[in-house]
Amino acid sequence: MQPPVEGHTQEQWLRPWTDDDDLSEWEALPMPADHPRGPRGSHFTVDLDAEQTAWLYRQSEAAGVTPIDFLRELVDDARSSGGH
Repeated sequence: MQPPVEGHTQEQWLRPWTDDDDLSEWEALPMPADHPRGPRGSHFTVDLDAEQTAWLYRQSEAAGVTPIDFLRELVDDARSSGGH
């Protein structure tokens, strides 16, 4: 059995198996070193209350983007500032 994947949580997406028997059901493909890694196209459902929803729509409208794009910008801003 292989040891658990350590490090960043995203690394768990890169090796979803825990031992060689699990690996038999997966097709591992080589990827170039410069190819982005990790999950793609993640979808989340977020339960916002009425005040949070109203704030999100006001802010996204003021920024001239959709609420989804505004949330993406919030995530990008938090990542670049080292926020949680």
